[in-house]
Amino acid sequence: MRDALISDLYMDCLGPRDGPYETIMNDPLNEYITGVLAPKNYVMERDPDAEAEIPSVTPEDVEPIPEDDTYDEVLLLSQITFLDPKSRPRSMGISFCIAVEGNAPPAVKLCVTWARYFREEEIWKRSPRAFVSDAIELEKNSRITYYINGQGKLCTKESAEISVHVLSSEISPGIIHVSVYLVNELNLSEDCPITSFYIFQPQIRVKCIRGVLKPVRRFVTTDPKELEFELVYRKRAILAR
Repeated sequence: MRDALISDLYMDCLGPRDGPYETIMNDPLNEYITGVLAPKNYVMERDPDAEAEIPSVTPEDVEPIPEDDTYDEVLLLSQITFLDPKSRPRSMGISFCIAVEGNAPPAVKLCVTWARYFREEEIWKRSPRAFVSDAIELEKNSRITYYINGQGKLCTKESAEISVHVLSSEISPGIIHVSVYLVNELNLSEDCPITSFYIFQPQIRVKCIRGVLKPVRRFVTTDPKELEFELVYRKRAILAR
């Protein structure tokens, strides 16, 4: 029963509800409340009343960013979108730690899936996309960027639907910290409905093909309550954030 409830909640909030090529009557932006990435050049109209509701944020609320040149506005963007609870993020990602095994650097493969919805007469039709990478060697300090079009093929930045950024840095001898981010690269056009330029149901799957995954901390904070959770669940290691 629990699995069935979770599955129903998953389909209701994230979608798709009726398979990879589903058709729905209502605007997908009103149907799905999570897993939606806004176009990179979309700017919401300012609402003074909404801004007044935004909670104050202290430095402890934001995860510190390492001081190196592998982190840029993509990561910053992913951390600050929660400041406006009514806006939608433009990126999503996953981070994990992997240990070097032997003389060769760790390596992973990525499978990235996403979808767009297009208006056809009175309905919205889902168009699924997918991209599978070759083996990616994770050097001590490196960055790899893939620009991917609607056919799941590598392309130029100008013709990309999404970009995938793989950032790796050595945080201790033999331990590589890896962040993988997916960004909506679409630019709004006046010729199509705004909904068509949103990315829906983005997913990143990572397969470790060389190296050993290591646990990561649940919280990067000094908050006593969150440190207490760290202690309580110390035997339940997590492998990604």
